[in-house]
Amino acid sequence: MKFDPRLYKIFSVQQPGETHFRTATCAEVECDAFRFGWVTKVPDGAVADQVRAIARQTGRFCTENRVADNQIEFHFPAGQEGFKGSSVHDHKVSLERPAFFRRRQIDGGSVNSIRLSAEDWRDDFGENQNRLADEQQRG
Repeated sequence: MKFDPRLYKIFSVQQPGETHFRTATCAEVECDAFRFGWVTKVPDGAVADQVRAIARQTGRFCTENRVADNQIEFHFPAGQEGFKGSSVHDHKVSLERPAFFRRRQIDGGSVNSIRLSAEDWRDDFGENQNRLADEQQRG
């Protein structure tokens, strides 16, 4: 059975990062790195020098261990904020705002996007699922 694209409905629930979340600290979310500390392993040389400089400039404490030829591990004990810009330490917390509920469908060759209430979205989605099930049973 081939479907007419004009009959397609696309349902989405969105919580965009810029409107529904805010940046949080490691302490605020009690991430594992903050609770237990973390290790950063880098090649000796310029990169290791950068880690040392950043740690000093930001007031973080760490110890160093040479672990392999040309490799240094920096051990940062618990209770310190991680380095921003690393997915491990860039935390977000929800602002507890309601999500955006949308339905899109093709109407005369253009996409029509409609914002719905959560209840209307749920009802429309359910009706659409029932319609699809009925069409599938008919073959």
